[in-house]
Amino acid sequence: MSWLYRLFKRDNEETSITLDTSVTGGLIVPKVAIVGDGLTGTTGTAIKIGVDATPIAINTAGQRGINAYFSSTATSDTTYGMYLRLDATGAGVEAIAGRFKTTITTGTAANLYGMHATLETGASGKASGQSAGLRANLVLYDRAITGAGRYYGLFAEIYPLGNVTALTTENAIIGLNAQPGTEMDKVVNAFAFYGTDSSTSMIYAKSATITGTGYIRITVNGAIRYLPYCSATG
Repeated sequence: MSWLYRLFKRDNEETSITLDTSVTGGLIVPKVAIVGDGLTGTTGTAIKIGVDATPIAINTAGQRGINAYFSSTATSDTTYGMYLRLDATGAGVEAIAGRFKTTITTGTAANLYGMHATLETGASGKASGQSAGLRANLVLYDRAITGAGRYYGLFAEIYPLGNVTALTTENAIIGLNAQPGTEMDKVVNAFAFYGTDSSTSMIYAKSATITGTGYIRITVNGAIRYLPYCSATG
């Protein structure tokens, strides 16, 4: 039985390519371009692999649904392994350029991640500037922004749906981990803040004793602790 990959749809007419699964190693496509009219309907899809009811099965350890390798010898500008862009112009839309979702319906996995991003310097590679496993940018153009809104460079959430009672004490919006006695003990700072030391900056140096007006609950090695905050700098 062969797989059917629907490449594009125009005026309710499907154009498709049938792949013979007996071919060892699958199909190698050096370049694919889809040019045509916009998608129609509420469930239109330009490229579709598998469906919700019948997904492509990955049942053997080590298998990957999509595997791509690239290399670059460029010495300037920016090189992208993959570039995905969505331009949204409709008022009221929630626009998302890319969405990754991992679902576990039964059983207990060793670890679960919605997305895993890794930056590895290799044997002799390094950066003269900054390095990060994950970089998040929020770009606000030079113009007046009116109306209510909240703006973050990085936004993290937990969604405990329903009456979730089995969460451990250590659940948190953000978790930090640096194990002593391993190579991770070279990580000595939990947070790093950069900015001008002034009364109008994010970093405000104050030598006077601060009396906390409230506290933020955290955990340290599983024990509940509290970070104080104050309502004024004085």
